Parts: sequence; structure tokens; C-alpha cells
Amino acid sequence: MSRRDDTTEMVTRLERACISALSAAISSVVNRIRACPQCGYIFLKHRKQRYCSPECSQRMRWAKFAATRLSRDYHREREQAQARRASE
Repeated sequence: MSRRDDTTEMVTRLERACISALSAAISSVVNRIRACPQCGYIFLKHRKQRYCSPECSQRMRWAKFAATRLSRDYHREREQAQARRASE
């Protein structure tokens, strides 16, 4: 074998080793890639993480709470309270 063949073979082995290491590293991270349901930001999930940040998590909790909360008619309540006070 010539020196050039040895160099080419070493480069080929090095390329294979690099590709193998990169594919192993990427495959371990692929399962953790998520998109935030609130803002759409792409992030790496950690444990049970569902949102990219505490701010997005809080926005979703507030939106869920506000959607189930009864809306109040403050104007009507004030008028009723004034009418009660006036009749006393």
C-alpha cells in the first residue's frame, strides 16, 4: 500500500467515526425536541416540560382559567347593590 492509500483509508475511517458519533448524539436529542403549544418556539424538553418557559406556561394556565370562569356583569351588580341600599 502506498502512503496516499493509507491517508485515504484513515480519512475514510475518521469520516465514518464522526458520522457515527454525530448520528448517536442526534438520535439521543431528537426525542426531546418539542414545539411550545403557546408560542410555537422550538425547545429541548426537560423531564415533564410542556412549554418553552414559565411565562408561556402561566399564559396557558390563565387562558384555561379565564375560559372556564363565569363572566360577571359589574354594572348590573352595582345597580342592584345601590337599589338594595336605597330600599333599606
